[in-house]
Amino acid sequence: MTDTAHTAAHGAAIRAARESCSPPIRRGELAERLGIGHSTLAEMESGAIRCPLSRAVRIADYIATRSGRPSWQVLLGIAYPDGGDA
Repeated sequence: MTDTAHTAAHGAAIRAARESCSPPIRRGELAERLGIGHSTLAEMESGAIRCPLSRAVRIADYIATRSGRPSWQVLLGIAYPDGGDA
């Protein structure tokens, strides 16, 4: 898998985790919690830019509060979106 494909897969995993919460977390809400712009989060989710590990940890921590899953499990889903290599 290429770096571009990895970046896109990580972004799609972030979006899927965000949308799997009940109720789903809005992109703007998550961006506000992270202290980043809505467009930056949109670019991460689309795979246009990479998500730094420190930000992925913060994303996982917040999603865990609303998903009923532990943050480590959310983070693994983001880091290994296809269940294989990151």
